[in-house]
Amino acid sequence: MDTSGPHTERRTATATERQFWFAERIAPGSPAWRVLSTVRIDGAPDRRTLAAAAARVVARHPALRSVFAPEEGELRCTTVEPADPP
Repeated sequence: MDTSGPHTERRTATATERQFWFAERIAPGSPAWRVLSTVRIDGAPDRRTLAAAAARVVARHPALRSVFAPEEGELRCTTVEPADPP
């Protein structure tokens, strides 16, 4: 993923973000930090509508567009612009 473009935000990760990142390094894929819910859809779903709705949620929440990586001894967070739905 190219995170060097003009539409990115780069900053040092917060203490809480560092804790989550570290926990993921210790136990990759652990369900401990996930919040799950279920939505029942009656009938055949409209894939384009679902993709557009998901894209709107991602666009509203920068945490869903954040990438974390160690850089020069610090954990850095890069938030990228939302992508168009497939």
